[in-house]
Amino acid sequence: MSRDDVGIALHGTPPRGGLTGTARGPTSIAPRVVVIGASPGNSPAAGRRTPSDQEKQYDPPTIGQAHRGFYYPDAKHYWDKVRALCTAVVGCHSPELSEAEALAQSGHFNLGTGFAGTATVDVAEPAIVSWVSGLLGSVLPVEVVVGVGVKEILTNPVVNQRWNDVPGGLQVEWDRPQERGSFQSYQFRLWQARRADGESVLVCLWPNHPSRPPFAGPVGPAWQAAVDTFCEIVRDQ
Repeated sequence: MSRDDVGIALHGTPPRGGLTGTARGPTSIAPRVVVIGASPGNSPAAGRRTPSDQEKQYDPPTIGQAHRGFYYPDAKHYWDKVRALCTAVVGCHSPELSEAEALAQSGHFNLGTGFAGTATVDVAEPAIVSWVSGLLGSVLPVEVVVGVGVKEILTNPVVNQRWNDVPGGLQVEWDRPQERGSFQSYQFRLWQARRADGESVLVCLWPNHPSRPPFAGPVGPAWQAAVDTFCEIVRDQ
């Protein structure tokens, strides 16, 4: 698929999730690694009570450079953790890349557009769930997909079916992990899926939400240990 085709597909988001909307988080136009979150969340920058109207939107996808949305200084350090995760995973097979170069090959998408503080099933919007599945299955050259804080959402039978009913979508039986990887008292839930072009995609549900134990607070030893453990899984694929 050409760069123009990818651009058109990224423009074609569902209602309320347009090119500068909130369903598409910060992303390059052709990410190798994609993180799936529940929604834009409600954590403003440190010292702010709520995100500004401008902060509730995202700039268009980038070409050849890191999206500035990865650097948003939210009070819960969500983006610090996503940035560390994407940089490490891209670096698994391209260790020579800098953080900025790795983030230029990364993306983040949400399953809803509301500014919810919790990742519950009602956050997910059906049209957006379908759109994300289709992008990952037939549009983007993604190699690794990581869902963070979305296990309850994606394993819900209605959402799971909606995701997998998309023609050309990335087929993942979210309630039936093909493998599990241990991390402390938690688990990585893992799948090997295939894009519509036949290329393999490693899919993972992260052990817990980045803002919950053992990951709450700034990037710390637990988050780094989980990233390192996942990178070992990526390298073994």
